[in-house]
Amino acid sequence: MLKKMEGKRHVLSPNLEDMKRLVHEKAGCLLKDLTADNMDYFAKESAVLARDVMEKYVFAVYDYYTIGDYAIQDLDQRETFTNFKTGYQQKMLDWIEQHKPDIELMAEIPVPPQEPSDKKWHFVALGVGTAGAVGFEIGRRCMEGHRYWIGIAIELITLVASYLIYEKEKSESDNYTAKLNQYESELKKKTFVNETISQMEKWVMEGEAYSNELLTAYNL
Repeated sequence: MLKKMEGKRHVLSPNLEDMKRLVHEKAGCLLKDLTADNMDYFAKESAVLARDVMEKYVFAVYDYYTIGDYAIQDLDQRETFTNFKTGYQQKMLDWIEQHKPDIELMAEIPVPPQEPSDKKWHFVALGVGTAGAVGFEIGRRCMEGHRYWIGIAIELITLVASYLIYEKEKSESDNYTAKLNQYESELKKKTFVNETISQMEKWVMEGEAYSNELLTAYNL
């Protein structure tokens, strides 16, 4: 479906919003994983969508000036416009063929820098080190008083507690890292899709500009 442009000489325009919607649908299907092969295939499929949108626009413009209330009435002008070799539609299809949309893949998809978060590990190391040191010190004093078994028991309890603290903090850190990786992956995907759409829009707008030049040449 083409959009009508109010207040402009050339009343039709490619439906970029529909194109964006279709690209996002493709992204949902093809970019489950952001691999090089998936990105390349998605880019090619997006280029096909851009071409389809442009061709629909060309056919709609042709119909607009040949069918219905706004059809060209002057026979010479109509013949020039509809000529199957040099007319509007053939020239536009030639342009599309000669200027095929080519989505350039980014060598590296940028993501906002993340501040390194190693404070948690400092606290873990501090907690384990402090707990261990306290345990050994208590144990040493107990053993100096010949209460060997009490000292050893306290050391073991302290070390077990330290180990549990360490494992808990490590698990939380692993979860945080997993979430961060997922966030970066989604952000890369969004950046890639938006960049693809931007390149497609630029190509379609170049085609529309050429179309407007032709319509002006045909005094339309």
